[in-house]
Amino acid sequence: MSSICIIRPANDPAATTLANMAALLNTIVAASTHSLVDLYGSAATRAAVEAQLSANRVIVFFGHGLKSRLQGMSTDLIDSTNVSKASGQIIIAIACWSAHTLAVQAVQQGIDAYLGFDEQFGCLRGDPDGQFGSAAIACIESILTGNDMAVAFSDMQQRFDSVFEFYKTGKGSGQTDSVLGWLLANWNKNHMRLHGNARATLASTPNAPPLQASGAASGADASAVALALFQRIKSLGIGDPDLDLWIATLTDDATQLANALNAGAHPDVRDIELMQRYRSFISQDPEGSKLLVNFLIQRGTPSPPV
Repeated sequence: MSSICIIRPANDPAATTLANMAALLNTIVAASTHSLVDLYGSAATRAAVEAQLSANRVIVFFGHGLKSRLQGMSTDLIDSTNVSKASGQIIIAIACWSAHTLAVQAVQQGIDAYLGFDEQFGCLRGDPDGQFGSAAIACIESILTGNDMAVAFSDMQQRFDSVFEFYKTGKGSGQTDSVLGWLLANWNKNHMRLHGNARATLASTPNAPPLQASGAASGADASAVALALFQRIKSLGIGDPDLDLWIATLTDDATQLANALNAGAHPDVRDIELMQRYRSFISQDPEGSKLLVNFLIQRGTPSPPV
């Protein structure tokens, strides 16, 4: 059994809409084997939040965010000075901006995985059809079933696709701006970002066997396929200095290489280890799966692992 902490300050109408989305999790978690701490409204103080950061496997925030912080009633609740208290844990932030800077700082300070948005998070006022709330909690529902963060990320993107279709096909309640609805759904999907360990789970153990590959890369063909695969993973919203390191190495980009190392990339990470890290994520993406199979064929692996 793992523990989950929901932080939902509800300090203005927009934050209250987000807090109401998070309230759905109380019933969902109660039906699982996991425990829940709910810091709602005035209970979401900085001291209360800090006390929970190390005590829960998953920290879920629904509220206002800036690039470098998650905000509460009258003070910042999580920022670069206290995020390290959640070292080894997972943070999911349904908030504006925080995946831009705070997520990077968090991973550098030991957070296992951070899922958030690198731009504004948008939804219709009051979420009248419940569509955005359903999408916002999709990643938490996914990890509750045992999926890793890569799959949870993909599940959330697919849910935003469903919100897009809902409003694009005119299924709104009539109290909504359908055009704005599908625009915001697509915007949110395109600005989701996952930093850190994409294979992190509630149980904190990998849920897929290691990829098997033998020998060294067999020349230019394997390198070209590896580059295409790493670029594909990055384009789908993964922020990982190790990915940047390999892309820089394969493109002979000295500046990007230096930036990746400064951001915390591990110079000894092997290509196959990086592919293993994102195996579940790749398996959800048809193009990524094809690239992985092609790479393993070039490496001489006898059978595709996905």
